[in-house]
Amino acid sequence: MKTMNLFMYGTLRVGHWNHPMLSEGVISSYMNVTTEGKLYYAKYRDMQAGFPCARFDHDGIIVGDLLVVDAEHEGVQDTHRMEIGAGYVPRDIVINLEDGTPMPAVGWQWKREELGKHIVTGDWERERFVDY
Repeated sequence: MKTMNLFMYGTLRVGHWNHPMLSEGVISSYMNVTTEGKLYYAKYRDMQAGFPCARFDHDGIIVGDLLVVDAEHEGVQDTHRMEIGAGYVPRDIVINLEDGTPMPAVGWQWKREELGKHIVTGDWERERFVDY
């Protein structure tokens, strides 16, 4: 089995509505990991969507979950197709576990130039209902 580390910061985090799509391919998970970058609400065609998008090339901290997955599992492959179709591209990043241990991972970065409101804490789970 080929494994892959995935950094999830939005609807694919443990407990959120898209997580069941890939949950059977998850081998282990680590909650509340961080990486460099900024989170925004996705902006598409003049609307603010209710889901987050990351820019790993912006200064800041993003909070999410590290999922160690079976890279060949059908649900993991379906997730990749969904993210690409929604306007994200995979990026190699480094995440930090809660104890500070760095680990390589793949994170999904928003490829469009338009960005919505900045998620100030970098944690969509905490702020998804906050009105800025």
